[in-house]
Amino acid sequence: MTCPIYVVGASGATYSYVPLHPDIGASRRAGNYLFARLTAEGPQIALAGESENLSAVDWEGIRAQAQTGHDAAAVLVRLNVSRAVRQAEHQDLIERHHPPMNTAPRT
Repeated sequence: MTCPIYVVGASGATYSYVPLHPDIGASRRAGNYLFARLTAEGPQIALAGESENLSAVDWEGIRAQAQTGHDAAAVLVRLNVSRAVRQAEHQDLIERHHPPMNTAPRT
């Protein structure tokens, strides 16, 4: 079993993420995801995202940008079916971590 990685949002809520597994990335399930650099102080988030269909996410394309521009090689996911909950969590993490790929236009 994969150990969870905990990420705290601006609200103080703690979210449990796990490294992306091929079965999750290919699934049509909904969830939140992070591209991050893992450090002793916790994940340094380059991009926070949410999707109704994780199989539609361009994992390799985003990973290439995150690695090149932000040294963020880890891809973390959290399955989360409710759209309202996904979007609230996504916003909570952006407000606390200010991921650079969420604020800068992607090419």
